Amino acid sequence: MSGKLKVGVSACLMGQKVRFNAGHKRSDFCERVLATQADFVPICPEVAIGLPVPRPAIRLVRSEDLIKVVPSQDPSADVDYADALTQIGRDFMQRHPDLDGFVFMNDSPSCGPANVKTYRTNGYQADKNGVGLFALAVQKANPLLPFEDAGRLNDLVIRENFMVRLNIYREWRLLNNEALTMGKLIEFYSPYKYQLMAHSQPHYRAVGKLLANHDKLPVDEVAVKFIALLMEGLKKLADRKSHSNVLLHLLGYFKRFVDAEDRQELLAAIDQYRLGVTPLVAPLTLFKHHLKRSRDDYLRNQTYWSPHAPELGLRSFI
Repeated sequence: MSGKLKVGVSACLMGQKVRFNAGHKRSDFCERVLATQADFVPICPEVAIGLPVPRPAIRLVRSEDLIKVVPSQDPSADVDYADALTQIGRDFMQRHPDLDGFVFMNDSPSCGPANVKTYRTNGYQADKNGVGLFALAVQKANPLLPFEDAGRLNDLVIRENFMVRLNIYREWRLLNNEALTMGKLIEFYSPYKYQLMAHSQPHYRAVGKLLANHDKLPVDEVAVKFIALLMEGLKKLADRKSHSNVLLHLLGYFKRFVDAEDRQELLAAIDQYRLGVTPLVAPLTLFKHHLKRSRDDYLRNQTYWSPHAPELGLRSFI
């Protein structure tokens, strides 16, 4: 098995000329960055249901409580691609249950995972709260699956967050190839504690309480609740304040093996980051320099130090 992530992707983002106008929407992030870490499974659901290239554009239309997918130029025609796109999504997930994530084409009535234009039956725009029918089927098939749309991934904070979630979800998926025990759950979570704290302290506290398992719940029940809490918490974007808080917590461990002068230097580095003077990589580099002195495996094994491949350089921008 490849050591890379396995990521589904809208085919147009890979440069395939499958859009309604026979064009593509090649993603620099997918092609130049994520490709170094992932094997892709591309799909264009509109082509997959038999639509030609080029083809008439389609749109989401809300008819009472139903969402239809109809030709943009003739929305009153007796044509609805909603069921076909939904089924393609279900079939795709059945064929690829081992996905670690998905990158969707934004604003698409088939692939857009959020904020897709939705129209009324009279042709006027109703809102921009729709979800492409293929993307919706993928999300329903695996609600835990990390996903983003190509537009949002231009934001470097969101991009870094996505890479964190992809890597953690992959490790969870691999863990589930063996029988779970409470010990294995706790061991799995231990390296991710400070990563979760950076994203959401409420989720950090909730996971700690859950894994204490004072109610003696069956391990399978705890596991379901645990991974839902973990992945939900990781969706929250970490900011300078939350990262600074984590660094201060971690500094408590460093008091055991660094002197007062070094601690002051670390504190100053955290403060410079918190104030926006330096990126996150600056205090982390200093922390990791001193980490070499530690014999504390718990501290050394925290994935917070490097939650994704360092060569991506993502923490140089947040």
